Amino acid sequence: MDEEQIPEGLHWNKPHFYEGAQCFIPKVFEGVFEGSHEIPQGFNTALIQMEGGMRASLEWKEQSEKAQRLIQAGFKILWEINLGLSDGLHYPYGNAMQHQALGLALEHFRETLWTPFRSSSLGLVLYRGDADYSHHFAWDDQQRANYLKWAEGRKDEENLLKPLYCARVAVDYMRLLTMHLPDALRLFALLDCSDVQDPLLLGQLISRERYDPIHLVLKDAPFADQELAWQEGSSVWGYVGQKLLSTEPGNARVAVVLPALEESLSLQLRCAIQNLQFEKVPFRIIPESMLTTEWDELDQLIYCGKTLTPQGKRKLQGFSAAGGLIFDCTK
Repeated sequence: MDEEQIPEGLHWNKPHFYEGAQCFIPKVFEGVFEGSHEIPQGFNTALIQMEGGMRASLEWKEQSEKAQRLIQAGFKILWEINLGLSDGLHYPYGNAMQHQALGLALEHFRETLWTPFRSSSLGLVLYRGDADYSHHFAWDDQQRANYLKWAEGRKDEENLLKPLYCARVAVDYMRLLTMHLPDALRLFALLDCSDVQDPLLLGQLISRERYDPIHLVLKDAPFADQELAWQEGSSVWGYVGQKLLSTEPGNARVAVVLPALEESLSLQLRCAIQNLQFEKVPFRIIPESMLTTEWDELDQLIYCGKTLTPQGKRKLQGFSAAGGLIFDCTK
């Protein structure tokens, strides 16, 4: 059933959540608590975690009872299932037995927790961990061969190529697992960006083009008001954490246009981002493919002419014709 046809519950109409006609800004408490009275005032959603890895029992009676109590107290629920994606899988990505086991865990969640609590559920977190998947990637001979073939002819250094390849494989695997879940269920990934020092690499690792339809919750990301915040910072869309954060609108009027995912990283675009950071100019990052849907309230777009597609050029011409400034960082 399409999202617009769902008659009840909490819906996502990008970039906001809606409950009926009313906008809902999720303020998710992820701390340890037994009852709703232990959740600090100001939060409207509680995070409930389950184990769903290969060796998990899938006994979630306690989580179900806690959800009932929280809903009765007026809270929404954000579920989180630990499939082992953040601390290393037991087997390589191509292992059929592992994929089947994780798929069964997601189907069990759908039947036992999503279905009865659907109208009060914000969604499901599939991943919590580093934005750079190369820190815990499940390498085997097949993945090494695939990596060498993928990297052939690319100009980036290996220390950049490996994170990009690992993100490509890991997110594709995550997306494949979502086939076991209903379309109406909103999916999330909590990404810690603190260990990625290259801002352009980080932009590609957390690109919405890469993760769609999974929504991101970001920790320590230098980009303004892009996704939900995690534990620190602010976001107009909401946050997950143990303390209340600001949801006041940001003031970013500049955005950097990300090249297509398979393009080599541009030295000039990296320098442009670093200059914005040095000058403390708030900015967004927008994948080229999503330009026309995300350039609202922007005055300037910075791009790399060497990596721009013909479609991207037409979009930038439209932005310029509407009065916006465009800047090619390669000139």
